Amino acid sequence: RNMTTHPDGNVSFRDVVYGIDASNGSLLWERYVAGPNSTAWAITWEPGGGSYTIAYNHPSTSHPNQWEGVASSYAESDGALFWYTPIPQNISSLAWLPDGSYLIVALFDPGKISIVSGGLIQTDVGWHSVISNNTGQPEDVKAVATTTISTTNTANQLVASAGKDGAVEIWKMDVTNFDIIPYRRLGPK
Repeated sequence: RNMTTHPDGNVSFRDVVYGIDASNGSLLWERYVAGPNSTAWAITWEPGGGSYTIAYNHPSTSHPNQWEGVASSYAESDGALFWYTPIPQNISSLAWLPDGSYLIVALFDPGKISIVSGGLIQTDVGWHSVISNNTGQPEDVKAVATTTISTTNTANQLVASAGKDGAVEIWKMDVTNFDIIPYRRLGPK
């Protein structure tokens, strides 16, 4: 994180993403993440290589004192922006489906995941929450993961989310028919 102290005493910061050569540890490139005061939360390589996706949160221009999330995809070679997706909630984690068809984005309040394709939100699923005074209270999703499974149908990818509520929710994804099928829920009721 790069910090700047301005003459008036205010401080701003910018997060940075670095490209490191895995063979010798040398710095290949350094790029800023979004604009001033944005905070990067997650980065992942897109399946097939050539680009990376960053999740970051930044102050909302339309709602003072509120933050919003963004997922964006960049070319590894020169940092060119492929797509940019504003997401109404803050983001904590992200992962691509193994076949690269959808990006899974973990959201803070209201405890769901967003499914993004080509820079567009397709849907939100899940509901991490706890019961307080007989009412469900949303809990943040802290992490997402994906994998491929062996199956006799086209629902052959799994998406898992881990919430602050202590639960793990797992869905089967059928990308051919865009079906999201509940598979397992582990943890508290």
